[in-house]
Amino acid sequence: MKIDTFMKAYTLWATANNSDVQIMVSNINQDNTITEDGMDSQVEYRLLNSESGINEPIEKPAEVTWSAIQAYETAAGDVADYSN
Repeated sequence: MKIDTFMKAYTLWATANNSDVQIMVSNINQDNTITEDGMDSQVEYRLLNSESGINEPIEKPAEVTWSAIQAYETAAGDVADYSN
């Protein structure tokens, strides 16, 4: 999946699931894609620390899975670039 599509699909998933977890995705393969196998090495999860106001790294939440995000891939195609 293209990284920009993955980001849009994640945003749709997070909105639907009331998740405050933010993500950062690395293009470590230099091909602008992310796969199920590469998800663990390419995605960093962050959560806002209310005291410091900084999004700090956290462990991957159990509910964030490839299949959960992939379910929003088609809908992500309808989201305009830079809409979020």
